[in-house]
Amino acid sequence: MTATFEHGSFVDRLDGHRQSLGLSWRQVAAATGLEPSTLQRIIAGSVPDLARFAVLIDWLGASADEFITREQTAISVRLPAGQEIDLQTTRGVPLTTQQLKHLRAAVSSMIQALDS
Repeated sequence: MTATFEHGSFVDRLDGHRQSLGLSWRQVAAATGLEPSTLQRIIAGSVPDLARFAVLIDWLGASADEFITREQTAISVRLPAGQEIDLQTTRGVPLTTQQLKHLRAAVSSMIQALDS
């Protein structure tokens, strides 16, 4: 599985939230306890460290998962009787987190239908 930080989405969300509150970046820095230069570096493309990321996620009222894309090429679904179904994409094409959720839900629904 690979995970990717969606920096552009993160900065867009920060900027949108800042604008919705009518704040300058200096005011965001003051509200979060971060240095204005730290915010400038993040906006310019630097990836924040975990502590700063957590502070900004909290300020946004968001979840870190909103800015991290996970892709994998296979999943396992555990059946009620303890068996597992392994599903793998063709040619190793990765699935997004959302696709995996839908796939797990579909398999679970099929299993429930077979059991009834």
